[in-house]
Amino acid sequence: MRFDSDYIESLLDTQHGEGRCRALLHLLFPEMNATEIFHIDHLHPKSAFEKKKLKQQTFLQENPDLYAFYCDPNHWNSVANLHLLNYSQNGSKSDTPLKAWLGDKNIYLNDSDLLVGGVSLEFSDFQQFYSKRREALKERLTSRVYFTDSLLVEESPDDIDEEVVEEKIAS
Repeated sequence: MRFDSDYIESLLDTQHGEGRCRALLHLLFPEMNATEIFHIDHLHPKSAFEKKKLKQQTFLQENPDLYAFYCDPNHWNSVANLHLLNYSQNGSKSDTPLKAWLGDKNIYLNDSDLLVGGVSLEFSDFQQFYSKRREALKERLTSRVYFTDSLLVEESPDDIDEEVVEEKIAS
């Protein structure tokens, strides 16, 4: 299989609940123990993006563009904000803000494990977090697949769909 930049970008738009989401996360994080059951969880909690809660955030009140970014599920529900967590990690994470959760001494993950090293984990910096993690995921994905600058697709006569119309013979 060959991947071009457009296809890589489309993979990074994969949403929680899509069939390919789990496979993509396993491709990105193959170090996960294959014998464990993993849950797909939002790093910044899904509940934090509810419109009611977003309207209470003072840093969003004066910035309609930033508010729109936070409201868009294509950002907070995409693979850039998702990770595979085992049962105990998922249970401890729940709706805990990402920075507080990673700060817990009982959590054996760190920001570099999540490909967010050097990025603010504060909810108010989610736009930067999203951008940086998406870029880190893109780099990792590109390094793990056969990448080409562009895919040239030549259409062959066998690829053309034809509509077959049956005619009734008059008797």
